[in-house]
Amino acid sequence: MRRAEHEIGDGARAYRVDVRVNNAGAMPLGGFVDEADEVSRTTSDMNVWGPLRGLGGDDRVLTSIDPAGRAADERRIARQAAPPGEQPPTAA
Repeated sequence: MRRAEHEIGDGARAYRVDVRVNNAGAMPLGGFVDEADEVSRTTSDMNVWGPLRGLGGDDRVLTSIDPAGRAADERRIARQAAPPGEQPPTAA
């Protein structure tokens, strides 16, 4: 982890960050009530805390994002692309 943080920090100093895309996430296919507690915890940890930790992972990356740049969450993009009343497409 330290090596990755070091390399990301070096990249942030060398390049401008225009776009940051989050495509991490998981969705168990069973019913929420029937899920084991561990599955619920793992899913919540990945879908909620993962992106938040990623955004705050290295201040050097965040402070190097160009003011004209954007952040995107692919799940939100998919929701916006779905026809009214239909679910967005999912990865196979």
